[in-house]
Amino acid sequence: RLQSLVSAGVPAAFRGSVWYAMSGAAAKRALHPPGYYATLSRCRADPEALRIVRKDVPRTFPGHPFFETDGAQEALARLLLAHVAHSPSVGYCQSLNFVAALLLWVMEEEEAFWVLDCLVHEILPPQFWSPDMTGCRAEQAVLAQLVEKFLPRLSRALDAAGLPLYMICTEWFVALFSTVLPVHTALRVW
Repeated sequence: RLQSLVSAGVPAAFRGSVWYAMSGAAAKRALHPPGYYATLSRCRADPEALRIVRKDVPRTFPGHPFFETDGAQEALARLLLAHVAHSPSVGYCQSLNFVAALLLWVMEEEEAFWVLDCLVHEILPPQFWSPDMTGCRAEQAVLAQLVEKFLPRLSRALDAAGLPLYMICTEWFVALFSTVLPVHTALRVW
């Protein structure tokens, strides 16, 4: 029974509330005054971030019924721009739209904002989504070492082909596998 529960991931009906609680987002939200997210979501957006977000939002999971609605796209844009206002040192990095979109799929907008904030500042390595992607590069280096140790034939084949592993896996990491796995699978992996 436990095996089947683990392999299925958090049940869909509870996924949002479990992630919200387990990520530390509920505790982090409590440190801010009521209405903080609403205020952020109405802030005047950084023009460059606004331009990129407006470009990325319609390209987020195209063809998926949930993300094709105006309401979902507006919520995604608000969430991303609120993130930029809240975390100007991180700003907006392409691929955050996919992560935020999956969060919106399983929880309310404000909860998704706080979970995203915890991912950016608490859960993932520092500077994971920074312009130079230092944290993401560190994770890729760990993966490369693991592939070299546990999959030496694959490592040698990639080397022989002149194909660094980071060229294959950058998207996996920055989008937290949300763009390379079916949505339902990505949600279970998370």
